[in-house]
Amino acid sequence: LFAAGSFISASTGSQREVQTEQKKLPEKEVTPKKETPPQTEQVIEPVIESQPVKILRTINTKADSVKIILYDDGEVDGDIVTVFDNGDMAAHKLLLTNEPWQLTVALPAIGSKHTIELLAENVGAIPPNTAYILVLAGDERVEVKISSDKLSSAGIVIQRN
Repeated sequence: LFAAGSFISASTGSQREVQTEQKKLPEKEVTPKKETPPQTEQVIEPVIESQPVKILRTINTKADSVKIILYDDGEVDGDIVTVFDNGDMAAHKLLLTNEPWQLTVALPAIGSKHTIELLAENVGAIPPNTAYILVLAGDERVEVKISSDKLSSAGIVIQRN
């Protein structure tokens, strides 16, 4: 098959006729695709297994908000945790390092309470999974060392009084 058309040269501006050859491709047998259901947004559900939670410390404060800062405790060895605040996922598969990870929680009313739970996703190169938690509540500074493994979670409770 041949097709004819005109071509205008960009450099000279002159028009000339051109003829091109079009080849017919061999026909392929096409198999119909199976219908796939429409894609939906992936939802990641919190992975709270029936693990016991060791509450290592209850911190009472008069502050209306607190900062919770996490580091790997001891040697940085690849510990990974998922952090929950009152059962809601605050961080998923967080790699603990010597750089701080921070969470601020509000305690708007007297009696407000937050349970911060660390679920060990691994035990790093040196078992168990260890975390250093620094809680800053107004002028108060509280340090907690947590260790957990795949069989149990550990956490702290912070409440306003």
